[in-house]
Amino acid sequence: MMPNAPSSLRQFVAIALLGLSALVSSAAWAAPFTPNGAVVTDGATQMIWQRCALGQSWDGATCTGTAAVYNSWTVALATAAEANADALGGFSDWRVPSFQELQGLVEAGSTPAINATAFPGAPASTFWTASQPPTMIFPMAIDFVTGNPTLGLFGRGDYNVRLVRGGAAGSTLTISASVAAGSAGRGSVSPASQQTASSGGTGYVTVSPQPGYRLVSAVGGSCGASSSGVSTNASRTAITVREPTASCAVEAAFEQIPGVWLVNVTAPTNGSINCPATVSDGQPLACTATPAAGYQLAGWGDACAASGTSASCSVAAVTSNVTVSARFAAVAPVAVPTMGEWGLMLTGLLAAALGALGMRRRARA
Repeated sequence: MMPNAPSSLRQFVAIALLGLSALVSSAAWAAPFTPNGAVVTDGATQMIWQRCALGQSWDGATCTGTAAVYNSWTVALATAAEANADALGGFSDWRVPSFQELQGLVEAGSTPAINATAFPGAPASTFWTASQPPTMIFPMAIDFVTGNPTLGLFGRGDYNVRLVRGGAAGSTLTISASVAAGSAGRGSVSPASQQTASSGGTGYVTVSPQPGYRLVSAVGGSCGASSSGVSTNASRTAITVREPTASCAVEAAFEQIPGVWLVNVTAPTNGSINCPATVSDGQPLACTATPAAGYQLAGWGDACAASGTSASCSVAAVTSNVTVSARFAAVAPVAVPTMGEWGLMLTGLLAAALGALGMRRRARA
């Protein structure tokens, strides 16, 4: 707990933790775990857990190395999207567990307070959850030194992460993702159709904006009304749906990044144009043109019109979105004489040579 926190805040946290402790003591249980290499299946819920905390490695017998520390809740939540993008263990539906899911691993009386057979090498430390109930102002975590719940005050805390996937039969739902109308071509979402999540768990959508665009912080769709919250990470590359209670959808809208201008290249024929996709406000723009074989640059157009037929174009300072174009023309062919023309020229040369020879002979006579 923060030593300088106001007394009212300390009292609030103390009361909240007392309530959470009661919840844990009444709901925690020893689950029948089935290990399978780097993962273990909870027989009661069918959830599949990573045996190692993120940052550790499975060596075939235990978890080795030091667990990674995530000092903010938003950074911790983004780890699932990163793991899914990398297809961790061959799967792309990992999530940060909810408070209820993670507290199911607590084994009171053990140090750390977790099943040592199912989770060998587990650190005795605090782990983030994906939960922030509407009645609480801070995200929740679990201290596996004591097995007690705690809070990430102001969303901060040097805590670890253990990922989970799947869930009990009958408790799954789907989260659909799409690009909002009006944002076509500005970015994409992954998975592009839908993903399976556990009721009360967490769903993640990875977002890939096109250059010069970013995800709008307000996420559309129905998930906001079917979960405890929908949020984006600081870099606006992931959407988190916390504790959904029903299948729902998210819509990702994209906006142009302030102070970054787009460079739109009109694709030419018989050549190519190379320009950066974006330019910061007030910065110069430089592009090059490369003609195809048998063609030459006939002239730049639009923002580069002043560059004429130079192989490169430059704009001193870009202060708005710009368009760049260029024209290419065929190189004029070199005239090559025909066989008949070659014959006439050779005949003429031969006649001239014979005439000169005859004149020399007459001069000698």
